[in-house]
Amino acid sequence: MPTVAMGDAYETKASYVVKKKWTPFYSGGPIQSIQKGEKFICCCGDQLKIMTSDSGDEHGSINLEGDDVTCFYVTPDEEFVVTASRSSLLKQWQLDTLECVRTWKAIHTSPVISMHCDATSTLLATGGSDGSVKVWDLYRKYCTHNLRFPAAVINAVRFHPSKMLLVTASSDYKIRVWDLKTSRCLRVLDGHVSAITCLVFATDDVMLSGGRDKVVCMWKGFAADEVGQIAEEPYRVVPTYESVESVMMVKDTLKFVIAGSNGSLSTWNGETSECELKQREEKEDKVDVEITHALPLYERGEIITAHSDLTIEFVAMDTLEVKKRLAGDINEVTGVHLVGKDLDQIAVVMSSANIKVFERESSTYQLLKGHKDFITNITVFKNGMGFVSGARDGSIALWFIDEETGIITCGARADAHNSSVSSLAMSQMKSTFFLTGSEDNTIKSWRLVKLKKGGLKLKCDKTQFAHEMTVNSIHISPNDGLAVTGSQDKTVKLWSLPALECEHTFTGHVKGVWCVKFSPIDKVVASSSADGTVKIWAVDTLNCLRTIQGHDCSVLSLVFLKRGTQIVTSGSDGLIKLWEMKTSECMLTLDAHESNIESLSANEDGSVLVSGSLDGTFIQWEDQSETVMAESRKEYEDRMLMFEELQNLLQEKQVSKALKLAIRLEQPATALKVLKQLNCDAEMLEKALGTLSVTKAAVLVKFVAIWNTNSRNSNEAQVVLQYLLSTLTVEELLSFDDVIPNIRGMIAYTERHFARLSRLQQQVSFIDYTLHQMKFE
Repeated sequence: MPTVAMGDAYETKASYVVKKKWTPFYSGGPIQSIQKGEKFICCCGDQLKIMTSDSGDEHGSINLEGDDVTCFYVTPDEEFVVTASRSSLLKQWQLDTLECVRTWKAIHTSPVISMHCDATSTLLATGGSDGSVKVWDLYRKYCTHNLRFPAAVINAVRFHPSKMLLVTASSDYKIRVWDLKTSRCLRVLDGHVSAITCLVFATDDVMLSGGRDKVVCMWKGFAADEVGQIAEEPYRVVPTYESVESVMMVKDTLKFVIAGSNGSLSTWNGETSECELKQREEKEDKVDVEITHALPLYERGEIITAHSDLTIEFVAMDTLEVKKRLAGDINEVTGVHLVGKDLDQIAVVMSSANIKVFERESSTYQLLKGHKDFITNITVFKNGMGFVSGARDGSIALWFIDEETGIITCGARADAHNSSVSSLAMSQMKSTFFLTGSEDNTIKSWRLVKLKKGGLKLKCDKTQFAHEMTVNSIHISPNDGLAVTGSQDKTVKLWSLPALECEHTFTGHVKGVWCVKFSPIDKVVASSSADGTVKIWAVDTLNCLRTIQGHDCSVLSLVFLKRGTQIVTSGSDGLIKLWEMKTSECMLTLDAHESNIESLSANEDGSVLVSGSLDGTFIQWEDQSETVMAESRKEYEDRMLMFEELQNLLQEKQVSKALKLAIRLEQPATALKVLKQLNCDAEMLEKALGTLSVTKAAVLVKFVAIWNTNSRNSNEAQVVLQYLLSTLTVEELLSFDDVIPNIRGMIAYTERHFARLSRLQQQVSFIDYTLHQMKFE
């Protein structure tokens, strides 16, 4: 058993478990809040995800098993959620248990795209793209109304807050008011010239409608005794100058908030038709990003918005300031890096021109905009309080993290290369010097310079032609005296700093090199390659010290742990492997990704490991080595105590208890010794073992397979085997692990023992015959 100092922060790492996994939870569509806004429900393909509003963690899910959700609605009493899917099935789910309590055919001839429930949680209206609206009684379980339209798509349905009225909006730009008592259309309201996207009642008398014609229409007369008093034209039209996707009322006023195509929110006064507050627009942040759905959370004083880039934002209703963001979809993750004062944040590089910096303890993130093309890589300051990013257009940007607020700002930008920036490396001793590598086969050294007029500038000191192909990776030694580069040309090169001159070229990989790293302590360099190997190179002797072969595919990333005595690698097979440097032994394999693991990042003591994959997920792993070692030590001590007890039982000749304990400890030799003392027969065995559990039986099958290989022990093996066959069913026997190989071995040796005994019996019979003949003579 390995001995490890329990208090050593750099102890040997033997176990990692998933602490948190960031996965996609939103694929578009509506959002519904529950429990006073503490949780929200959203669509994710064929699932509904229930997410916590504060942390963004998944609380539960409803799985429709391959049938994509087109629409859903939570009843006002929050007892049920009703889903509509592409198969035209409606399902009613109990919200507290997430169990399906009813399934029925929607009758619609095309998918249901809009839903609404009345205030009593009894009636549900469904609108389809087939131009019909159905009203369902959720408790009596039947269709109460079937409302037909001219050929049109039903964009929105809304029940009146207190009357038996249903309002519908269709793709012919008309709003219809239906009397559910008579199933008649009482009014057709005409005020829009484009698709109507939302309907909302401000009061019992006033309704608002928003559309893509960039106006909000206000309708009056719904509280009148006669519905005929509703005007067919709006009494006020508010021009919003942007397509409206959602309208939300400000509580107890005629003010409303709109969300739309500009990707921002704005508050309007319904009495004066004036815009009173507009969300601060960051033009850079809002390019081609629209708000597709918005929902008020009155109890929290917030608005939750869903965007076309599948981002979820929580916005303060009074100030329209973004309080937090959640990433509904992460896309392909090409880089993960621990940043921040205590490395409590994760900077994630995706197939995007943006950087998302997540809090490690939640799913909230900051969105950083500073590049115009996809970001390729990041290198982090030694203290974690900043980083440099590079992009495909050859640009680089320097980012600083505010120590008090944690807000990240861009300090400087520069055009670094004529081609994509493929790699970056930050100085290990200061935050003003770094290197960049590019697809133009060059490397450059950079300094951060303070300008006299204020501000910062990135200055290039040296440029070197480095490799014949793309510089895939670059790293700087702990003392800033050397740098190492790895390239697609299969070579690893050592460079002196600050001169940036090539000192040596390492050759040995048969395919491109993906990652290179200096050991934090030893004078060695590790390189990983597409040939599936990791090579350790000595900086002093310039020799290859060791080659680690464990992945059957490209090794894409590596990181040193435990002061350089262990190394973690990731590959295109979706596996993470932990290696002992001295022995090249694989200590641990982690399997939680489904595609290429492009990046690894760890803190100094290795207690936190982060991995990012092209499967659209990234994972925070937590070191459990201390716990595992403690459990192993306790298990070892418990076994030692049981061994002592077993020896005591044998000395005291308590063979029955000794046999049970020997089986529990899986000691076949000791168990055989006890059986021989019992003069083993079926009756004695049954008394000694008592009721035979499945676990004991499985162990005995393994014992029999071992004993039966020796003719001296075949008698005990056959007695126990007979006992097992008379006690267990065939199904129980076949359920044991490795039972088939064990049975095959038992059959072969049993046939050999039978043949031996048959020959012995013949010989004994011949002796009896000879003795009998001798008597007569």
